[in-house]
Amino acid sequence: MRPEYQDIVDEVSRLLEAPAILEERSLALIAFCAHDGAIDTVRERSILQRQSSAEIREHFEGYGISTATGPVRIPADPRSRVMARLCLPVRWQGITYGYLWLLDEGREIGETLLPRAMALASRAGALMATELHLREDLGYRLRDLISVSPEVREQAAVEIGDLGHVPRGTPVAAVALRFHDTGRGGCDARYVPGSRGARYAQHAQGSGDARHAQGGGDARHARGSGDAQYVRGSGDARYAPGTGDAQYARDRGGIPAMREQPDAAAAKIPEQWDPRDALATLLWGLPRQVLAHVAADHAVLLVPLESVTDLGPARAAAARIADGAGGPPGTVRDRPPLLIGLGAPRPDLGEAHASWQEARLATRIGAFLPHAGPVVEWERLGVYRLLARIPQSELRDSSLDPAVHRLFACGDPELIRTLEVYLDEAGNAQRSAAELAVHRQTLYYRLHKVEQITGLSLAVGDDRLVLHLGLKMGHLLGLLPASRL
Repeated sequence: MRPEYQDIVDEVSRLLEAPAILEERSLALIAFCAHDGAIDTVRERSILQRQSSAEIREHFEGYGISTATGPVRIPADPRSRVMARLCLPVRWQGITYGYLWLLDEGREIGETLLPRAMALASRAGALMATELHLREDLGYRLRDLISVSPEVREQAAVEIGDLGHVPRGTPVAAVALRFHDTGRGGCDARYVPGSRGARYAQHAQGSGDARHAQGGGDARHARGSGDAQYVRGSGDARYAPGTGDAQYARDRGGIPAMREQPDAAAAKIPEQWDPRDALATLLWGLPRQVLAHVAADHAVLLVPLESVTDLGPARAAAARIADGAGGPPGTVRDRPPLLIGLGAPRPDLGEAHASWQEARLATRIGAFLPHAGPVVEWERLGVYRLLARIPQSELRDSSLDPAVHRLFACGDPELIRTLEVYLDEAGNAQRSAAELAVHRQTLYYRLHKVEQITGLSLAVGDDRLVLHLGLKMGHLLGLLPASRL
């Protein structure tokens, strides 16, 4: 954390005589001052866990904080044990980067002091905008770090190391993100961090039109099937979260008060929701040391590690992306909208390309094995690591053993599943029968039938290998349904 953030928080707290914290737009904690009075559960979680829940974020954003150009008062909610608070939007050149929060319960924060406090918020916004541009520059270098050219990779590693963001000799692991086709007519006008001129391209989303210009001016933004109009840099804001419509009026000396609060329980899930729409916010909420590069159909993260044997930070980053990209609360999907692969650790930036290749191949396996989990780790893929390295054009069904072909052709999924469970359990009949929830004699009957169809013996190691490998290849070729790992 830059020390300037702490200075701003302390200064705002002294100025307004209230405990303050600074958070990113995703409500990830940046800095906080000393608290000598009562706090609520929201503030406690922000400080202890460094992140507010999605429900709290939705609640606060319902008051228009993401588009407000001045202070916003949020009343207490005794039922949720949320104290009254004052929000100072942290903005720079018409874009909201975060929020300064002050607990307002039982205090009288003077209106005459608010312009000075907003000036401090603007200073924080300028710092956060500078950091964002640095991240974009690092994103370009990360793209070079995974280049096919060894010379380009080494030059990128030197430049990143010289910037001090990820020093040389720091262990790293790559996380690959691959988007499913969501049926929205392609991906070429998506949000792409690293675009220097305009961070949001013109695009048609749902039935609305969206135009967003960086650096102020007017902006119209239609999201999903809802309609939201922002007037950047002006004193008026009209905001429609989700599909509802809430209007905000000015009172209390220029502080907006909400006239109508949207009902979160009645919010509709957009019919067409894309993880790319949430990815920008999710990446912004990750630790600053994480490098990110986003393209039209994929993204890559590079996560610094404490040691080459500890994937914890990379797992946490991948899990956070998986949770946030799953869709709004209540969304039910047949498959995750985002495939996430995690490569093995490497001891230095110069070897990050190998981890990226593994993470990318892990997403390929994840496309055929949805039950592998939201995050597929390369090191846990077993024999699939070998199969993943074979080009798909060569891994076609003609490479399957004729005995495996006969098994697939019999059209009995019960036999195929029985055989795979038995082989996965290393031939242990007791565990296999329990997994299949059948009597052991039923298991033996099915296995004998498999031997009759294939002409192979499960008592012969090479025959078992032929069948086991053939089953795994069958999943990757789409000839069999999803498998367990």
